Parts: sequence; C-alpha cells; structure tokens
Amino acid sequence: MARPDKDREQEQQDTPKSRRSQRRAAVRASERAARAARHAEPEDWNRRLIIGSIVAAIIVAFGFIGFGWYQTQIKPLGKTVLRVNETTISLGHLERRMELERERNFIFSGTNQNLLQLPELVIDQLEAGIVLLDGLSELGLSVTDEDVAAEVRSRGGLADEVEASIYADELRQQVEDSGLKAGEYELLLRTEIAQDKAQAYFVYVGPQSEEQARGQVMALRDRVQADEVLQRLESGEDFLAVGEELALNPENLEIDWTPRGGTSTIIEDVEEFLFSAEEGELSEVFELGETFYVAQLLERDPDRELGEDQRTAVGSRELDTWVRDLRESYNEQGLVERNFDEDDAIRALDDIL
Repeated sequence: MARPDKDREQEQQDTPKSRRSQRRAAVRASERAARAARHAEPEDWNRRLIIGSIVAAIIVAFGFIGFGWYQTQIKPLGKTVLRVNETTISLGHLERRMELERERNFIFSGTNQNLLQLPELVIDQLEAGIVLLDGLSELGLSVTDEDVAAEVRSRGGLADEVEASIYADELRQQVEDSGLKAGEYELLLRTEIAQDKAQAYFVYVGPQSEEQARGQVMALRDRVQADEVLQRLESGEDFLAVGEELALNPENLEIDWTPRGGTSTIIEDVEEFLFSAEEGELSEVFELGETFYVAQLLERDPDRELGEDQRTAVGSRELDTWVRDLRESYNEQGLVERNFDEDDAIRALDDIL
C-alpha cells in the first residue's frame, strides 16, 4: 500500500517538470518553424516577384498595343473633319458615307483613278446638304419628324398606319443596309428630303419661258483630230456627216432647244459659246480632260416656252445657284469649318478599300 502512495507523490512531483518540458519542446518546435519560414519566405517572395513581373509585363505590353491601336485606328475616326453651324462630321462618318457613295455610284465601284476624287466629293456633298437643310427656312420650308417617318415608310413600302414595331424594324433594316449609324442615316434622309422640297420650290417659282439655244457638238479623241475636223467644217463640210465619221458621240451630235444649265451633256465652255455666238457660227476647239469638242450654234431664241423637263432642269439650276450662294455666305460668316487634309483623305481611302 505504501508504493502507490509513493507513486502518486512522484507523479505529483513530475507533473510540473513534464509540463515545463512540453513547453520547451513546443517553443523549440516554434523556433524551428519560424527559422524554416524565414528561410522559405525569400524563395516564395522571389517566385511571387517573378510571376508578378511577368504578369505586369504582359499587361503593359497589351496596354501599349491597345493604346497604339486606339491612337492609330480608333481616335482618328473621331476627328471632326467638317463643321457646318452646329452640325459636325467625323472622319468615321465621312468614311461610311464614302462607302455608301461607292455603292450608289458605279464610277467609284472599282479601284481606278476616280477613287482619288471620292473623299472631296463626299465632303462637298455633306457640306452642301447640311447647308441646304440648315438654310431651308429661308425658303419658308422645313423637314419635320413626320417627313422623315413618311420617307422611311415610302422606302420600305409601308402603309401610313403601319404598326410601330413594324416601322421600327424597317427603320433598323434601312440603317443597317446603309452602313451608317442611326443618327447619320437620319441626317442623310433629312438632307435628301430638303433637296426634294427645295427642288420643287424652285420649279414652282421658276420662269415659264427663258432664252434657249439649239446647236451641234462633237467630242473628239485628241487635239490633232479636233483641229483637222474644225478645218473640214470651216471649208464647208457638213457637221453631222463629219461627226458620224469621227466623233466619239455620233448618236448625240445634236442639242435640242435648251436653256442655260438645261443639260449636263454639254461642257461649260460649249454652253457659253451657244449663248454668245452668232447663228451658224463654229466654235474654237474646247478641251476638257482628254476629250476635245467642236460646236456650232444653229438657233437661239431669247424667250422660248419651257417644257416640263426644261422647267425641272431650270429648277435644278436655280437650286444649285442658291445653295452655292448660301455656302459662300456661311463660309464668310465662319459657319463652315473644314479640318480635312491629304493625310485624312489617304486614311479614308485606305480604310474603305
């Protein structure tokens, strides 16, 4: 019985020592773990630093690529190349209109020299159209939202009472087909409606009769041939006979009664000759590009009644004159500003080809 008491006493004496030993062991284990952690920490940090550096380099590289793309491809398209009063046209808008013009006008469908004229042609069209739309009120006219909606319905073959959802689908399709943005397509519609309204106005207020001329004109392939033809005509040969033999336009030698600006088939110099020459007089040789012309005035009437087609032609002439004068006025007032140079033209052509 004495032994158990001794064991219990020994156990009571050993317990604090045991606990102290356990604590020391735990401290040593903690120190070893700390030393191991301190040894491993630089390696982990190095790995993280290397990985972080690689990721940062990739992000920076993509950032430079994205920034370069934005600077060279996206940002230039937002450049304002034309301002007419409060309406602005961006380079991107101009390019989309150029693409539409290529679809509409066959002379720009290929990749010939005509394309070089496309940027200036389209920016001129935009300027003239916006000036016309902006100044339409001077004629007592306007283009309303209902006019635009009616034009959309007309182009889509829709009834006036068509459901709103069907109208919206049709408008969306027209915008998509045009290649323009919605606001750009609306501007196009408004300028074309303004053109039609102004044309009708000038036909309505135009004259019923006007000076007209009737003559003959032949187009020839080169200057030498044109000089030879003129000599033959001056020696008395028949204009139509010579023209049927040599002219580039043997089926269109005769110009019927026409007012000034009444036809687009004769060049400005020929028209000026027809309205200033004596009856029967032959012209000198006129040159336009690579084509040469010889003309003869047959008759001129100072006050001849205009037919329906002639009144339409006169209306177009008066409209063109009015728009030209209005553009000059806008430019003088500083209401038109172009910021479009050769680099922009080259960029626009490159983008659409």
